Amino acid sequence: MSPGDFLTKLSTSEGLVYLPKGGDTCPRMVIEAKLLGCKLHINDNVEHANEEWFTSEDLLDTESYLYAARETFWNGIRSAMDWEPKISGYTQTRNCIEQRYPWIESINSLLGFCDEVVVVDGGSTDGTWEKLQELAADEPRLKPFQHMRDWNDKRFALFNGQQKAVAREKCTGDFCWQVDIDEVVHEEDYAKVRNLAKNFPREIEILALPVIEFWGREGKVRVDVNPWKWRLTRNNPRITHGVPVNQRLYDADGTMYSAGSDGDDYIYRDTGDNVPFATFMTNEGEISRQHALQGNEDARAYYEAWLNAATEQLPGVYHYSWYDLERKVHTYKNFWSKHWASLYNKTQNDVAENNMFFDKPWAEVTDGEIRDIAAKMESEMGGWIFHQRIDFSKPTPHVKIKREQPASMLDWRERSK
Repeated sequence: MSPGDFLTKLSTSEGLVYLPKGGDTCPRMVIEAKLLGCKLHINDNVEHANEEWFTSEDLLDTESYLYAARETFWNGIRSAMDWEPKISGYTQTRNCIEQRYPWIESINSLLGFCDEVVVVDGGSTDGTWEKLQELAADEPRLKPFQHMRDWNDKRFALFNGQQKAVAREKCTGDFCWQVDIDEVVHEEDYAKVRNLAKNFPREIEILALPVIEFWGREGKVRVDVNPWKWRLTRNNPRITHGVPVNQRLYDADGTMYSAGSDGDDYIYRDTGDNVPFATFMTNEGEISRQHALQGNEDARAYYEAWLNAATEQLPGVYHYSWYDLERKVHTYKNFWSKHWASLYNKTQNDVAENNMFFDKPWAEVTDGEIRDIAAKMESEMGGWIFHQRIDFSKPTPHVKIKREQPASMLDWRERSK
C-alpha cells in the first residue's frame, strides 16, 4: 500500500499486530496506529513501547511529545555538529636532557591540539623536572606531576607502563592521546586529530594510527617494524596500561614479570585483558611490508606508496628513538640490556654472546667503536631488530616519506648532529 492508503486502512481497523524479531527503536506505524485509536499487539522489540509519552492514556501527551521531538531532534543535530571533544595528551619523562630526547618538541606538539597535557616525571636528576615546571608556569594546559620510583628495583622495567597508567588517570578529557617522549606529532596533523576525535567510531575504544620510525639522520624510514601504534582512546576509566593477564609470570619472590609484553599494553583494569582496537593497517599493506623485507623491490615500492598515503590521510607520530644511532647504541650499552633482563626475568651477563652489536663484552667497547658502528648502521642498513647480532651482510630495506619532518624538529635535528 501507499502510505496514504495504509493510514486509511488503519483508521478503519480495530488494531495493529507488530512483532519485530529484532530491536526497532521507534516504528512509525505503531505510533500512527495509536494516534488513530487502534488496539496494539506488540512485543518488547518495539523499544519505545514503555516510554511515558507512548504509554499515556491521554493522546495529548503523545502528540505534544511528537511535536516537541522535531525541535529536540534538530537541537541534538546542532549540538552534535558544534560539539568539540576535550582531548588529553599524556606522556612521561625521566632525565630527558641527559638522554638527548626531543622531549620539549614532543610536549609542544601535544599542546598544538590537546586541551591539556599531563606529564608524569619519574624522578629526574638532570634538570628535566625543573624545566617542566618552568614550561608549565607559562602554559596553563601543561600539567606536570612527579611520581617517584625506585629505579634500582629489580622490576624497574615495569615502571614504564605504570607511569603511563598514572598519567592516564590524571587525564580529564573525553579522549586521550598518548605519546612517548621521543615522539612528535606533525603540525599538519593537529586538525586531523581533533576531527578524528569528533567522529570517533562508536563501537571501539582505541585507534591504532601511523608511526614513522626513522633510522638515522638520513631520513630512512624503517620497514622492519610495524608502522602503527595504539594512540587515540576514549577516556574510559576501565582502561589502563600494564602487562596483560595472559602475559604475567611470577618469580620465586612472587614478583610479577612479563612473558613477552613490553609492559605498557592497553588493558582493562578489572580483568587485565587486552583492550580490542581498530587499525588502518590493511592486509595489502602488511603483505607488501613482509615481501619487502624478503627483498622484493616491487613490494617495497608499493609499501612506500601505501605508507605515504596513510601518513597523508591520518594523524600519526614521528618517532626519533633511532634517529641518533650513536646515542641509541650507547643506551643499549648502559640501559637496555638491564631493562630487558628486568622485564623478562633474565640473567644478562656482560659477555660477548649477549652483545648484539659487537663480538665482545660491552665493558671492552670504546666510544670510538660505537661511533664507527653507528655510522656503518646508518649508511648500510635500513633498520635492525636486535634479538640477534647485527649482520651487515643482510641489509634491511627502508622507505622514504615525502612529507617534510615536523617544523619543530628543524632546530633539534641541527643540535643533535
